[in-house]
Amino acid sequence: MPTLPFKHVQSCSTSVSGYEPENLLDIYKKSRSWKGVAGKDSNTVILRLEKEDYVRNVDIGNEFSAFIEVLVSKSCELEAIFSVLIPSTSFMDPIECRNERNGNRVKMFGPSHMNSSIAAQKWDLVKITCKQPFNKRLHYGIAFVRLTGGDEDMQNSPVMSPNLALSTISGNFEDGTRPLHACNMRKCTFSHY
Repeated sequence: MPTLPFKHVQSCSTSVSGYEPENLLDIYKKSRSWKGVAGKDSNTVILRLEKEDYVRNVDIGNEFSAFIEVLVSKSCELEAIFSVLIPSTSFMDPIECRNERNGNRVKMFGPSHMNSSIAAQKWDLVKITCKQPFNKRLHYGIAFVRLTGGDEDMQNSPVMSPNLALSTISGNFEDGTRPLHACNMRKCTFSHY
């Protein structure tokens, strides 16, 4: 699935100098964190995609936020009404927040983590809301966000299961297909939230 490119920052909470929201636009930029100011109830950034598209996966790198929520909308509407794509998710527990530890977790969200009726529509505005209620001294936001998606029909497109296993007798996958190099295959497990 292709990466969905961002066009520009639509709006943003007050940012910390050096951690502006424009850092999120270039997914290949080495230092691309965005941080809002400490002590606020929430910090929010709204990013506009180049065009309306389906969002199939969202990868988020945390930057000391306790909770992160992803909402979507359409720029063509007179007044943008945001719908929850991914509900508020915990990235740090209260003890980690108070001790300022483990603030850079990465979580990958697939279709099973999204509101299916919202994921079934095309969107071009992405609103990321970050909260840090446990440590009012921390500047917080996100290190990066990467969206993948596209117009392809998800029912008919092949999707590789993270737990594909080889049949020891035939050398085929469980679904009957053959790997290119069975000797190089390893069973992998992925952690998705």
